[in-house]
Amino acid sequence: MDQRRQALEHALLRAARSGGLTRDAARSVAADVCRYDGGGGEMHVKELLAQLSDRDQGRVRRIVSALRRIDDGSYGTCDKCGSKIDENRLDLMPETTTCRACAD
Repeated sequence: MDQRRQALEHALLRAARSGGLTRDAARSVAADVCRYDGGGGEMHVKELLAQLSDRDQGRVRRIVSALRRIDDGSYGTCDKCGSKIDENRLDLMPETTTCRACAD
C-alpha cells in the first residue's frame, strides 16, 4: 500500500502543478493534504485549491479521497458493490472508487 500512497501523492503534486500553482505552492498543497487533519493547514489548502480550475480541483479532491481510503482501509474496494477493484484498474486510475463492472 505504501507504493499506492506514493503514487497518489505524486499524482497530487502533478495535479497541483498542472493547475498552475508554483512548485512551492504545489508542494505545500501536497504536503498539507497528505497530513490533512482538519487543523490549521486546512484553510491554507482551501486557499491554494481555489487557484485551480474546477477540473484540477476535482482531481485533487479525488486523490485526497483515495489517500483517506488508504488510511481507513477501504482503498481498492468498490463503493457500489463492495467487490475488490482490479489491480490493473487501480494502476491506471489510482483514485477510482468503482470496479470496472460498476463503472459501466
